[in-house]
Amino acid sequence: MLKTVSAITTAVLVLAGCTSSGPRLQAADYLASPALGEETNRICFTRSIDGFSATTRSTVIVEEGVNDFYLIEVFGGCQDLDWAQSLAFTRTTGSCLTRGDRLVTFDSVLPTKSDVRFSNQCTIKRIYEWDEDKLGEEGVTKIEVEAEDSDDEAEGTKT
Repeated sequence: MLKTVSAITTAVLVLAGCTSSGPRLQAADYLASPALGEETNRICFTRSIDGFSATTRSTVIVEEGVNDFYLIEVFGGCQDLDWAQSLAFTRTTGSCLTRGDRLVTFDSVLPTKSDVRFSNQCTIKRIYEWDEDKLGEEGVTKIEVEAEDSDDEAEGTKT
């Protein structure tokens, strides 16, 4: 199976993840964020993807190049995506990452051949542009604060 996966892929890129000390947000928080941009069909130059952050069971934010961020959503819950230490991407066609390609999660920063055997593969459902500047200085945690404020306002209107 490993050889089949390797033969299908045109490139595999391993990224070291950054851990966050902030609150754990859910996929719905990111999908409702003001930083979420237009859906895009592809991320080209995947060799330029050099980091990822803000993982949940079904979303991850990747940085491509100097300042281009994308939120990748996968089908269903992707086991271990929210705790991944590194990622790889497998592409079935071309040089761009598109819907239907796979994201591979690893629980170590520098996976070995045995790690690849036990990795999880997740199929990409959608890719969105992500604009960090729309979050302000608070970063991703601002999403949670805005959600809590909306809940407080909703409770206030019920009385």
